[in-house]
Amino acid sequence: MRLCLSILLFFVLSMTAACSSGPADSDIRAAVLSEDGSGFMREHFDVTDVERLAQHEQGGAHSLKLRYSLKTLTSSQDFKAAAQKRIAECKQGGLEGMGQALQYGMLYSFLTSKLGEWQPGASLPIEREVRLAKGDKGWAVVE
Repeated sequence: MRLCLSILLFFVLSMTAACSSGPADSDIRAAVLSEDGSGFMREHFDVTDVERLAQHEQGGAHSLKLRYSLKTLTSSQDFKAAAQKRIAECKQGGLEGMGQALQYGMLYSFLTSKLGEWQPGASLPIEREVRLAKGDKGWAVVE
């Protein structure tokens, strides 16, 4: 009898997991860290403690209200030096490069306003809404 109940419970849990739609927490982490399209975020940050506050599917994309921690992997000085180098490279990339350079500068300003000078391991709580869609390369943030 106990074996039958265990099998039934396993079956129900398996079906529930198979029916759940939308990105897993690991997909959300990967999408947020790939949002800049260059891998720069992955070099300097990690996303931890992902919490879904709300979620709904809309037109093939999933709109999520999230709370997560942005954990620093490098110090503010190392991040600033890397951002300045990346900004100089981006400025040579025309209008698109200038837009990306502006993003790095704004990110540095935002983080310094919230954390001051930081060391690796500092954590900043973030609450935001994102739209994720699944493509050929997995889940990605979409506009």
